[in-house]
Amino acid sequence: MFRALQIEAVIHYALVPETPISLRRGGTNPVDPGMPDGQVVKHWKEGRWVPVIPGSSLKGAFRSRAEQMLKGMGLDVDDVFDKNSGSHKAKSDGNKRGEDLYFKQCAASRLFGSLALGSRIFFEDAVPRDPSAVRLGLREGVGISRLTGGPAPGVLYTYEVVEAGEFVGRIVVQNFELWHLKLLAALLEDLHTGHLRLGAATSRGLGRVRLVPEWVSLACLDYRNGPNPGTRPLEDVFGTLSARELDWKADLFRARAEVPGLEAVLDFCRGLPGPSPQTIRRIPVNTERR
Repeated sequence: MFRALQIEAVIHYALVPETPISLRRGGTNPVDPGMPDGQVVKHWKEGRWVPVIPGSSLKGAFRSRAEQMLKGMGLDVDDVFDKNSGSHKAKSDGNKRGEDLYFKQCAASRLFGSLALGSRIFFEDAVPRDPSAVRLGLREGVGISRLTGGPAPGVLYTYEVVEAGEFVGRIVVQNFELWHLKLLAALLEDLHTGHLRLGAATSRGLGRVRLVPEWVSLACLDYRNGPNPGTRPLEDVFGTLSARELDWKADLFRARAEVPGLEAVLDFCRGLPGPSPQTIRRIPVNTERR
């Protein structure tokens, strides 16, 4: 069932730094030793190198926060770094391969993927809306001697930070369950309120961003019924219906429903079923599904 594209959700967003963001690419510049030790990640756009917020950084921060939230709800979450965890060691019995592997994953791996099953959520790089509006700053850091409590000799370093700008990006979720959307909306809300920060040095005041509410939108695309317009609840790949209805419009081979604005997206997702030990059942890896 997971080899076929059935339903998809696309979240468009824009965010601005509330405090400087440190998203470093790592390593020094051997060509120009005068450059900062830690430079922000950049890519080439409109004839210049411009800072970006990498999709990998977004996914890592979102997964870490999601795992905390799911554990707080009493759900089983495997260690993403443990290659012997149940999610990573899961194998298919040969029938309904994708579905079988899916139900052997922990709650976090069902959305973000594992070594045994690919991710169903995709984060694009967030790029500047207007590259000329991006402002970079320079910070200095120094190591602290554990013996004296003062600066340690020889460990002075500098790093770049993004001070200002507006970054736009997309998050795509394919063949999702309704609780995936609700969890994702909660993560966006945490990002907006500063409970979820991005980049390095977040414990030192960096990395707080806010979403631009009017630029946030949720688009749901249904490939199963084709361009069948009408008003109906959102249905996930397992047949669960949301309590709230959406206005579906014809869109080539699919039907499209739009929810514009941050508050509207959060309000819609509040009506979706959330993750819980009762709704997320897991098949033990060492047993066969019956």
